[in-house]
Amino acid sequence: MKTKPIAALLVTLLFISALMTAFLATRYFFTVRSLKKMQMQVNAVQQSRSVIHKLALEAVEYSKKDPSIDPILVKFEIKGKGGTSGSLVPANP
Repeated sequence: MKTKPIAALLVTLLFISALMTAFLATRYFFTVRSLKKMQMQVNAVQQSRSVIHKLALEAVEYSKKDPSIDPILVKFEIKGKGGTSGSLVPANP
């Protein structure tokens, strides 16, 4: 019985292709799972930034009524030093 080298080559190529497909599918699965975790972290950070930004704006508004809070706002660079009443709080992204 003669073995055909082309059949052996095709079976080998099919086996290698199946192994590569399994490897890439596994890699894709773990990458997507990691991406979802990172997206959840980004959303949490954005929500925290939004809350902190609103709190800083409220503190600047309150400082107009009670200027005794100004040293704290200057310390954390929320408000400029001295007579500058302009806020250094960046616009909400």
